[in-house]
Amino acid sequence: MRRPVAIDNSLDASVPIDSIDCLSEPIRSALRSTGVETLFPVQATSVPLVLASHRYSWTRPRDFAVCAATGSGKTLAYLLPALQLLAACKTVALRCIIVLPVRDLAMQVHQVCLRLLAALSEGAADSDGCRRQIRCQLLVGERSLEKERHQLVRLMSDGSYRPLADLVICTPGRLADHLLNCPGLSLARLRMLIIDEADRVMAEQKQDWFGLLERLLDKPMPHPSIHSWLHAKPPHLQKLLLSATLTHNPELLQRFRLHNPLLLTATAESDKELEVSAAPGRLSEFFVQLKPSQKPLFVIHLVLGLGRSRVLCFTNSRESAHRLASLITLFADPRVTCEAVSARLPVPKRARILRRFSTGQLSVLVCSDSMARGMDLPSVDAVVCYDRPASLRTYVHRAGRTARAGRAGAAYTLLERREVLHFRRMLSAGGRQVREVRLHGSKTKRYEARYQTALNRLHEEQKAGESASEDQSKDQNKKTSMKKRKTKEDKSKEVDD
Repeated sequence: MRRPVAIDNSLDASVPIDSIDCLSEPIRSALRSTGVETLFPVQATSVPLVLASHRYSWTRPRDFAVCAATGSGKTLAYLLPALQLLAACKTVALRCIIVLPVRDLAMQVHQVCLRLLAALSEGAADSDGCRRQIRCQLLVGERSLEKERHQLVRLMSDGSYRPLADLVICTPGRLADHLLNCPGLSLARLRMLIIDEADRVMAEQKQDWFGLLERLLDKPMPHPSIHSWLHAKPPHLQKLLLSATLTHNPELLQRFRLHNPLLLTATAESDKELEVSAAPGRLSEFFVQLKPSQKPLFVIHLVLGLGRSRVLCFTNSRESAHRLASLITLFADPRVTCEAVSARLPVPKRARILRRFSTGQLSVLVCSDSMARGMDLPSVDAVVCYDRPASLRTYVHRAGRTARAGRAGAAYTLLERREVLHFRRMLSAGGRQVREVRLHGSKTKRYEARYQTALNRLHEEQKAGESASEDQSKDQNKKTSMKKRKTKEDKSKEVDD
């Protein structure tokens, strides 16, 4: 990989869309109609380079790895070139696949894409060739495999299949399901494979989706002569990898077999520098030394004492998230509204909770780290690492949920005394500076009586739940025992007969 291309860290260096010559007029109009007048540095840097790599149709475009701060606009950095290239195609065929690690993030990117497509369709008769509607499908398991399949291909009367999607946004596991079980799904015209939050997708490799995709691609055969090579169909697939903490370690990036790759990054040379740069520029970072029993009080104090109206809390487990949300709810102050969101919740309920938080109806949202990957929750005032993050990368992704798109924000990490030294060393190794703040008892004294009442009620509810669970388990054991006894008696009768 050649020397990286630097991206300006400052969101103040935004560029007017009219000065990006490579953007078509339909794309510019679509951006304006969605309220976008300027491009952030990561967008202004990457979009021209990606589009320029497609300038000559007979050569394979180079691949890109993009590492930039959370909230810096990476989604539009890949959607804009993808949509512009698709708009120039006259027929429907699967030409672009966007892979994201989790369902919620895929749904979010899908919504951004739909807004742009709706704006594009309004100017569909434009002279730049944007005359047909680009078809985008979401594959995340929200619907059955069969229903999703009918959105991808249609079986024709002559037994052939007709493609129905130009662009697919999906999770790795669901993509693998369709690659294995969707007859008629052709990758012959696939031009772009975009992998957002690439480091996490790399780490998980669900169902070896990438290996499966590679095996199904129409690979070019070796050609014995220059003449046959010139007349052969070139391999057009381009890969784009994006993440706030994407490493440029060749051994890891080699998994995706990048072709002549170019790294675009807000820093330059080392993984340590990449970690430092991956945080938003207007982020203030703090840690607070507390006893475990004081942690919920601090979250309440952020809302009631410091006036933070949207607080995003990260825990290390789903159980811890739901327990904290229950405790804050039992605190019963109408100014502190709280919900927990996790993968175990049904998709519609999870979407409703996220919508309530985004619109300011919830003041505290508690979640586990799966939510920390790329989710764009608008106007988060503060992030709280309720449990100590296990790694610097986890911390970067948590903290990056605030101070997005040039706004100011604060990140607080709550630590027990024994955790402070390890945390400070971890952040120091990454070149990050985090200040300590103290929570004085005088600041939380007015909440303590109500908090203790809520804590007692939570303990009572947990005991009641455990008791009910034990009773249910006993009943189940009793039923199982009776069933076994009856089976024995029936067998005994058969022997006697």
